[in-house]
Amino acid sequence: MEKKKRTKRHKASPRRFPFKAAQAVFIGIGILLVLYLLLLQGEKISVEGDLEETVNPVPSPLEIPYPDPVWERSKKPPTERVRPTAGQLAIVIDDIGYDLSIVDDLLSLNVPITFGVLPFCPYSEQSAVRAHVAGHEVILHLPMEPHERPGKNPGDGALLTDMTDREIKARLRENLRSVPYASGVNNHMGSRFMEEGDKLFIVFSELKKRDMYFLDSLTTEHSRAKETAAAAGIKLITRDIFLDNGKNEAETLVVLQNILDKNDNWNRLILIGHPYESTTEAIRKIIPEFKKRGIELVYLSQMVEH
Repeated sequence: MEKKKRTKRHKASPRRFPFKAAQAVFIGIGILLVLYLLLLQGEKISVEGDLEETVNPVPSPLEIPYPDPVWERSKKPPTERVRPTAGQLAIVIDDIGYDLSIVDDLLSLNVPITFGVLPFCPYSEQSAVRAHVAGHEVILHLPMEPHERPGKNPGDGALLTDMTDREIKARLRENLRSVPYASGVNNHMGSRFMEEGDKLFIVFSELKKRDMYFLDSLTTEHSRAKETAAAAGIKLITRDIFLDNGKNEAETLVVLQNILDKNDNWNRLILIGHPYESTTEAIRKIIPEFKKRGIELVYLSQMVEH
């Protein structure tokens, strides 16, 4: 019998992954890994750069950051405790401008004094400057026509009822230029002019433009200041007491002592005095008593603000 020819069968060997393909894969993975590391490093640099620009350094234990104050920066910060007062007094000394020595005497009192300076006097400007530099308040003591004119002369720069509106405005502006640093105005004499509402309105309208207040010295019972000030839209205050009608130290001291003794009957008072040595000395003697009672001396503008 013919024998069948055997064919030699070879076992199938496992398929091997091509070397070049594996090499390419490993290289690709390596490249991707390098790119990933570079990307992470770039993000870290970016983040650190942003932090350097936007984050403040951490303060040391001695550098405690405080929040901004809640009050307006233009105003003084509130004090922890406001001492209550038994009342407030504003002292105005009128007719300043003839003598510098009385200005120095008043400044030596070391209490708030409002200086009412007359225009066109020998020392009007110097008095206003000296008071202002010392930290005190200045107002224009504005001459106005009295009923007794011409027998009683209100002085240079007086406003008269027979003036036109234009003349009143022009003279008022001249008076204001004569007294620098004035924050307000009060009337010198003026018993007739203060009764003329239409004339007063011209004056008050000019003061309104300058944001100035007016103190009515109350030289007449028929003053039209209150309703005229309301119509013109300016701040108005009125005198309470004349200190020194007697021009005598003892009498002025009696007036001041009476104010002190009746402290329970008032809260705020505006006093008007004049540049007499007797007035200055009477004020000097009563100041310690005011302090003992807790009575506060203030500037006229502080009365206006309330």
